Amino acid sequence: MKKDSFLINISGDEVWDFDYLADKVKSGGIAGIALDDDRRQMQDFGANILITPHIAWYTKEAFKEDFKIWVECIKSVVEGNPINVAN
Repeated sequence: MKKDSFLINISGDEVWDFDYLADKVKSGGIAGIALDDDRRQMQDFGANILITPHIAWYTKEAFKEDFKIWVECIKSVVEGNPINVAN
């Protein structure tokens, strides 16, 4: 990665080596990181290291949209025409 790059990982814990990435940010190897990591969310790592909990997506707007999708899926099953079916 270039030194002015920001790594943003939303896939959850243990996909990246956090200590390695934090060292890269602190040493100037990359510009910053943003990670979704429940284990470290309450710690202060200073500038350019952002840690969010796994519920960072949870806004009123996101929940309303998810709720609409859930209702559509349940309704489709009740009507005998399921949508979003995993095979």
